[in-house]
Amino acid sequence: MKKYLIVILIILGLSYLLLFKNNEVVGDKIILGQSAALTGSAQSIGVDYKKGANTYFKYINDLGGVHGRKIELITLDDSYEPEYAKQNTLNLIKDRNVFALFGEIGTPTSQAVLPIIKQYNIPFLMPFSGGEFLRNDDSGLIFNLRKSYKDETKALVKYVVEEQNVKRVAVFYQNDNYGKLGSEAVKESLKDKTIEIIYEDEHILVINKPYNLTVHDAPSVKDATLVDWLKLNNISLSTISAEVRHGIVHRLDKGTSGVMVVAKTNQAHLELSKQLEDKSMGRYYLAIIDTPLKDNIIIDKSIARSQNNRLKMAIDENGRTAKSAFCRIALSNKENFELIAAKLYTGRTHQIRVHLSSMNRHILGDNLYGFKGELNKINRFYLHAYYLYLTHPITNKQMSFKANLPNDMDEFLNINFKKEDINDKLNENNIVSNFNTFI
Repeated sequence: MKKYLIVILIILGLSYLLLFKNNEVVGDKIILGQSAALTGSAQSIGVDYKKGANTYFKYINDLGGVHGRKIELITLDDSYEPEYAKQNTLNLIKDRNVFALFGEIGTPTSQAVLPIIKQYNIPFLMPFSGGEFLRNDDSGLIFNLRKSYKDETKALVKYVVEEQNVKRVAVFYQNDNYGKLGSEAVKESLKDKTIEIIYEDEHILVINKPYNLTVHDAPSVKDATLVDWLKLNNISLSTISAEVRHGIVHRLDKGTSGVMVVAKTNQAHLELSKQLEDKSMGRYYLAIIDTPLKDNIIIDKSIARSQNNRLKMAIDENGRTAKSAFCRIALSNKENFELIAAKLYTGRTHQIRVHLSSMNRHILGDNLYGFKGELNKINRFYLHAYYLYLTHPITNKQMSFKANLPNDMDEFLNINFKKEDINDKLNENNIVSNFNTFI
């Protein structure tokens, strides 16, 4: 089917061109000229393009040609060099009297010959380039078949980021117009990977961090980070911390979604850091666990790196002080799962997960800390930073922010819980009041 579609496109295209350039078609032939890389760095593309074109043209000719005229392709080698391409183009137009230029290989060569195309008012058919300049031209002479670099790279980035879950993308490009256009297209595509901004002013930025996004770079981090995204989007960031942590006042684990505040100025960073230290800034988390709690509870157990698995943290009396409070919110329909809220008094790595595991409770999907339920299709753990309170570092205004639940977590609640009952219980004031009853 694809073969016949291309044949139809070629026949229709040439038929249309014959209507407005019929005076230049002589005898029983339609002569097309091609300047292509038959040698050099792009040789394989040029040779294959020429072979493929001649194969299809022969097929069309065997069917009777275009209005009885047979297509003939004259190909000259430009070695992927713009100056050679210009010489070839002039040769084909002035000496070979071609009807149209066809199948130019490459962006730099296409860009080089475009002024000549316009000067001689020659149709430019199916150049092998995704350059935007070929799509933004209003001369009516250019007929593109290939998608633009912007479209191609957008589809590529969508695939690797959304389907393959790749978060860091590096670009190696050749130092010419082709490479630069491709590089810019990748950057533009990455800008589309937006993070929800809950609040922003000239001093602070409050976001809803998606899960599977690392906050800042580290030797073990291989993916793109939140800091990378902030810099890519030209967001002003404080510079008090090391460069890889610019703007970062507090953090969330890679697999945890939810609300975070970012400092845009050094003054804001210093003031927010003080609030973290004196506990006047804090967050409430939501989690879905595999076994209901017996009651609201406070866990005060020190945490250190696990001696058995360096990826994990563990309860260790010689570790750093860690204190968490857990509050029951709602039981699932079958009473086998529970939605809970958590409040931290300290900020240790994996603190909520470790403290729950110490009670033989596990967040759904948290295989690292012992979840072994039947929900093996969950590709991350259901832990979300839901509510943030702070004092504005400059105006001293009391502020609070809520980060909506991710779609997958919200869908799980809709299916397994009575969502109409949960909505009231998820009111921020309700959650705060519940904690105040036992802490």
